Parts: sequence; C-alpha cells; structure tokens
Amino acid sequence: MIKFEGQAILSTQELDALGIEHDNGWVVGSWVDEHWIVGKIIEATDEYIQPEFWVKVNPKSVQQIDLFDTLKPSQNVESDGMGSYHFERFQQGK
Repeated sequence: MIKFEGQAILSTQELDALGIEHDNGWVVGSWVDEHWIVGKIIEATDEYIQPEFWVKVNPKSVQQIDLFDTLKPSQNVESDGMGSYHFERFQQGK
C-alpha cells in the first residue's frame, strides 16, 4: 500500500487537540493538491466526500512511503471494504 507522509503546518499540540494521529508532527495519508494530506474516507455521497482528517503540510517535506514494508510482523491489517487499510505505523524501537 502506497501512502504519503508530510510535516504538518499545525503544531503537535494543535494536532493533538484535533485528535489527528501523528508522529511528532508528521502525518500519514493520501497526498492531495500538493499541500494536503488526508485520511481515509469516512463518508461519501454523490455530492461530497468527507475524509477522516485533512492537514496542510509543507510540500517540500512530503515523501511517498510503502506502509507494507514498515508493518510489524505481528500486526493485523484490516480492509474497510473500500480499498483502505488500517494499521498502526511502525515506529523504530517499538
């Protein structure tokens, strides 16, 4: 699975207050319109799409990552039935 990570423009305190999962200000999701990382789609109709979150990022910090290469061996990966997968991001030393 290919995703992107980028350094959020918001502070870590602001990300925490909004309930956005991050790793010291880095967020993971789909890269949209050069300046945004968005989370999985939680609601969609023929009129709009609602992602779990959207965060403005520094476009120079964005990089493509392959999350299957960073999964812990014991991690379970679950599909939401819409082509999105959910798992905890691997962090060095855990």
